[in-house]
Amino acid sequence: MAKIKLPKSNSDHFEQVSLELALKVPLRPVQSQVLITVFCLMPKKMFPLLGRFLLRYDLSFKVAFFKLSETEAEYLLLISGRDLDGNRPIPKFVLAYIENLPYCHLFHGLGSLNRGILYLCEYGFEHPFAIGTLIEQAIGVGETGLYIAFAEDRHHNLLVRPVPDFQPESSLLQYAPGFGARKYDFVPATESELESLSINLRLVDIEPDFSEPVAALFLEKLEILWLKQLLYHLPAALFEKVEWVGNRDYLFLIFGDAESSAFFPFGQAFKKVTSNLLIPFDKEIYPHLNDQQLDDVFCVDSQHYHFVTSEWHRELPCVGMSRLQQLLMIDSAIKVEFRADINPVEFSWEDSEVMTDTGGQSARVAMSESRSADPAIPEVVQFAKGAKNTQDISGSSDVAAEKLKEYGTLLSRQGDFLGAATCFSLAHESLKAADCYAAAARELELEFN
Repeated sequence: MAKIKLPKSNSDHFEQVSLELALKVPLRPVQSQVLITVFCLMPKKMFPLLGRFLLRYDLSFKVAFFKLSETEAEYLLLISGRDLDGNRPIPKFVLAYIENLPYCHLFHGLGSLNRGILYLCEYGFEHPFAIGTLIEQAIGVGETGLYIAFAEDRHHNLLVRPVPDFQPESSLLQYAPGFGARKYDFVPATESELESLSINLRLVDIEPDFSEPVAALFLEKLEILWLKQLLYHLPAALFEKVEWVGNRDYLFLIFGDAESSAFFPFGQAFKKVTSNLLIPFDKEIYPHLNDQQLDDVFCVDSQHYHFVTSEWHRELPCVGMSRLQQLLMIDSAIKVEFRADINPVEFSWEDSEVMTDTGGQSARVAMSESRSADPAIPEVVQFAKGAKNTQDISGSSDVAAEKLKEYGTLLSRQGDFLGAATCFSLAHESLKAADCYAAAARELELEFN
């Protein structure tokens, strides 16, 4: 086939280059196209399938119908979004779906339906001519028609005159209920007919988010001794931000701000799930309830902190706690009274939509473990901010020192130099502690400079 020689200026040589001649020129592929509107040419028999698909994804369309022969009928759809400004691009998955339908072809268009001229190029391709200029010149001389240019099936290129009329989708769609319309008289159920739904709450393991603040630490015997030694190394300002309550066997540290907990590299960490309910830092309550439901389930009141694990439940008064510096002056055998007026109880929770009035009693969730008034405190599990694993801490002072050194090494590898320095200091490894304090100082200097 002879090559078509393009004139230097389409505007000066319109008599040599026309839209009809442009149909004979091969299209060239483009990398990607974002289309606000798109045209789809398809056989009439494909319209029900594609029409339902477009309506399902909230796309509007207009339809033009024309016959290429006595038996061959074609639908041409003009597809667009339904938003008010009309600038929402057609989703890529919609274009891919239509493109893969048999006998269906996608086009992007240039021209004006109001002026009766429209040039369509197959989706994924563009015309090497300046089609916009040719269309303006064609309008100037009164030329009209629908030009359809295929990419690979160029022998199917079409010129239809005049441009078919596009009808709105509403003129072709008919709606009818696809389900039975049985009628019932509503009779409300009585309260005795409503059944409650009991759901078990669980504490599930999660990957801790160390960006969240630690609200409290739970310490046992050996850790309490470490704490007393650590107090001599802490900054003075910290003593006003940490409170404690406990005895010689166990102790709770309550932090006034998020930064305070970073100075304590041992103990079991707790986080707040409501204002007064705390659970282990590496746990989550499932299914998820809102704050009020959680407070009702665990009998949380505003005067006490409620610590809940899968093994035990403790309630501590929110007021009357001691300042941190008092640990240096008061013997560790101090006795602390906890509330002991709560009897063992099974919790059950009724679905909120079918709950009935129970005389002011709060809804409860059935827990797998019932709690007593004075539950046994379990063996402590080491859980420190910054650590990626857990370990038991027990044994003689020599064994404890070795474990502190191992734990200090672990924290230094993770970049927690302040925690590592604390562990080495408690293990009487002064040189290693000094190195870690220096590394922590360098980090602070880099952060503030």
